[in-house]
Amino acid sequence: YQGVHKASTGYKLLASMGWKEGEGLGAKKQGITEHVKVKKKHDALGVGAAEQASRLRDWTTGMVNYDRVLSGLKEVTAKHANN
Repeated sequence: YQGVHKASTGYKLLASMGWKEGEGLGAKKQGITEHVKVKKKHDALGVGAAEQASRLRDWTTGMVNYDRVLSGLKEVTAKHANN
């Protein structure tokens, strides 16, 4: 069986708003006609974890640049007045 069970809440909700199986979603029925395909995640990481890991690795590049800027600054020391 493909699609949604006719006894499901989602099917009943859509049908109550005038939708019929095989029609597209939307005011002009221009939308998708099939259910959204899902894929099971087999790891314990959350959505976006790969992007976050990439950003965490890149912080070292910023630190190298920061150290380079600091090393180019001149050291200024204050002289104490002996008054």
